[in-house]
Amino acid sequence: KTESLRSDAAKRALDTRNINLIMLGAFIVIIGLIIIIYGYRLTRSIKYLTEAADRISVGDLEAEIEIKSKDEIGSLADAISRMQDSLRFSIERLRRRR
Repeated sequence: KTESLRSDAAKRALDTRNINLIMLGAFIVIIGLIIIIYGYRLTRSIKYLTEAADRISVGDLEAEIEIKSKDEIGSLADAISRMQDSLRFSIERLRRRR
């Protein structure tokens, strides 16, 4: 009887360990996927804003910036858009003075 209980307890402990390892592995995979997706979206937004800033720097003041997020990337997009508007206004003011 005791030997049977020990064997049953050992089997349950092994099953529990295996279930915990499977759950840990699945959790790590899910977290990894979330990081990859978020990283991709973040990188894509930064590349988009870099391209927009490059276009503005060569005089394309009509370049549209279409990022509407509420995070730091959205704040950066708003700042670049305000800079673009300010440059446009300054150029118009200079043209009127001539």
